[in-house]
Amino acid sequence: MAFGLDYSWGRPNVSTMAREGVKFVCRYLCRSDNGKRLKAAEANALRAAGIQIVSNYEETAARMLDGYNAGVADAKVAHSQHLAAGGPANAVIYWSIDFDANSAELAKCWKYLEGVASVTGWGRVGVYGGYRSVDYVSKKGVKYCWQTLAWSGGKWHPKANIQQYKVNTTFAGAAVDFNRSMTADFGQWGGQRGSTFPELPKYGESGNTSVGLWQRMLNAAGASLAVDNDYGPKTQAAVKAYAKRVGYDVDGREITSAIARRLFQDALSTPGPAGPSGRDGRDGKDGRDGKDGKIPITFPATQLDIA
Repeated sequence: MAFGLDYSWGRPNVSTMAREGVKFVCRYLCRSDNGKRLKAAEANALRAAGIQIVSNYEETAARMLDGYNAGVADAKVAHSQHLAAGGPANAVIYWSIDFDANSAELAKCWKYLEGVASVTGWGRVGVYGGYRSVDYVSKKGVKYCWQTLAWSGGKWHPKANIQQYKVNTTFAGAAVDFNRSMTADFGQWGGQRGSTFPELPKYGESGNTSVGLWQRMLNAAGASLAVDNDYGPKTQAAVKAYAKRVGYDVDGREITSAIARRLFQDALSTPGPAGPSGRDGRDGKDGRDGKDGKIPITFPATQLDIA
């Protein structure tokens, strides 16, 4: 069991956190840049202090009620922000059911999660919520669950990887919630920079999930591939066509470093619709959507593990 914090607009002192035994923090990704989003400078400071990070996307408390297409749009934003902060391409991102959802609402939330998983794969999907929410998604096969004491009636679910057991307190100079890990693997990431870029596959590889990730990005950039983890003739043709469109002359049998950088920028910064305004129930602050949902993303070479 490890001690952790989650926080939004406040920034606890990193040295104090490390000295007082904080082992991980759960930090926000969100469409609007209103001050609570995790960015690379903060992530680097945390990792340098030996504090691991858990990524959590939340714009508004009830965003999941907006369904499948909202999940697809938010997953693109969340994944690109996670990578820009230094997160590994295969790390878990939690999604917040930040209200006391009933059975009908949970069914709507599941449609949203199906949209998320169509972009990231189910292995990278985690869920934050009360007891009923954790029970619902864990029975459907979600592996990573972060349970809050809110809406839980004093019960802790056996499938919870993280327990948020105290809220609205002050620690190291900022407003925070207290958490504890219940499993060795709870979706945390950390370590040194340089491991954030996914593997670059080559023609003929089959069964490699990295191929599937690149196929999804090619689709986001305009291709129409089946995501089958197979780098065959169709994927080769899609790579060649994309390269030609952005000014490169290649045979498509590999994704070069230059094409990879451009594809990341084109595919993962594609804006989705802005989420509805609402309130962030976890910390009582107003959540605000961006004017048009556009998130300009760049990937400096220092954050890409490629030449």
